[in-house]
Amino acid sequence: MTIQDSGSIVTGLALTNGRESGVAIAAGRHRLERCLIAGNRASGIVVSGPPGTGVELNHCTIADNPLAAIFLQSGPARLVVRNSIIAFNDRALALDSAVAPAQTLLERNCLHNLDPESDRVLAGKTGILADPAFLARSSDYRLSPESPCLNKTPERNDLGCFP
Repeated sequence: MTIQDSGSIVTGLALTNGRESGVAIAAGRHRLERCLIAGNRASGIVVSGPPGTGVELNHCTIADNPLAAIFLQSGPARLVVRNSIIAFNDRALALDSAVAPAQTLLERNCLHNLDPESDRVLAGKTGILADPAFLARSSDYRLSPESPCLNKTPERNDLGCFP
């Protein structure tokens, strides 16, 4: 799915098993809420628009994408990630070598990717570095009763896309 006009809000969408990346942000600033982006053949989200392009993620689950959960291909981009789970991707965040570091705001996220160094970069002060304990990895991204992501927001909501 490609998003390019500014101000889009995407809620409750599942983008799974795509031939490329799940979401391509081509321009503008956008918000994704309670979305599942999993099992795509490239990255979960690619931000490749002009300077100022950005994405805000709230209560999203980005998992099992073989490259990065979020790939900032051009920039500087703005990235806000809150109350989300980013797990089992090669990296949590990838930056094109020519991209200046993104403006980021990170709050209450669970990170568990193949490159643990990329997790530490995105963890922030309130991040959880642990396996989110999905019910069935690669097929059921709801949280098991043992998940460290349960009741983690100030409102006692769970992290990730499923309420």
